[in-house]
Amino acid sequence: MFEETSVVDRYDYMSTLSSSRWAWEAVRRNPELRDDAANAPPIHYDHTELFGKIRMMRILEPHREAAKWGLSFFPNPNQSAYEASAFWSDDLYPRALAVQCVPRGIGEVDLNFVQAVEVCDRIDHVITHSGREQILLRANGHVAQIRCEGLSMQDDGLVKMELAIGQLGEADAKMDALGSLRTLVGETPEPKTQNWTRQTLVLRDAMIALDCNDAGLTAFDTACVIYGRDRAEDAWAGPSEAMHQKMKRALKLGRHLRDGGYRKFLTGAI
Repeated sequence: MFEETSVVDRYDYMSTLSSSRWAWEAVRRNPELRDDAANAPPIHYDHTELFGKIRMMRILEPHREAAKWGLSFFPNPNQSAYEASAFWSDDLYPRALAVQCVPRGIGEVDLNFVQAVEVCDRIDHVITHSGREQILLRANGHVAQIRCEGLSMQDDGLVKMELAIGQLGEADAKMDALGSLRTLVGETPEPKTQNWTRQTLVLRDAMIALDCNDAGLTAFDTACVIYGRDRAEDAWAGPSEAMHQKMKRALKLGRHLRDGGYRKFLTGAI
């Protein structure tokens, strides 16, 4: 049986997740994805570590099984959205921010890169088999996926990063993402704090409901995890079925997101 008060605390990291990371939290709970990830051929890649926190990878072959889910390759489905190297394809996740890699003069310092290295807990830099180049930045509980354009950051030549907002039609979405990026690696990055909204609490409860159901627990057990046993017992003993129905809706939403609805996070529909 879950120790309710400790279990709900395990989901606190979700309060700072972006839409693309919510997508990973949902789909990593899909048993078909987990089977595909377990049975997929090993990833063949060139791998380099820099500064103890930058992992640079060049994927040497396509991963068609992962592409079915909208991923460039399978990360570890046991890892949370903050931990996992979940790179979404450009086709499925067009809202990803972009940086333009341009020539850097001899002796010139790339201040954007320096700031990212100083602030981030980890940076994953990937060139996929198709040549797409992307970065995951992690800092203070926030994660941002950034698409690289222009020169390759893995080239031997000197390059620097310049943020690209892109097409006018994407401006609103990208400005929102830019705000998140500044939160993550700005000059005064915000500390990791819980800042739940009504929507993120609904999403958190959906993930908890999925996990409880997969563990063979009941709707009452799920309510105990989310609200505490005393409140759940009071609700179940009373005439109202409001909390019981709320748990049913949470599980229904979790299943919907897990089984394909997660894609809406990536297209901006949620």
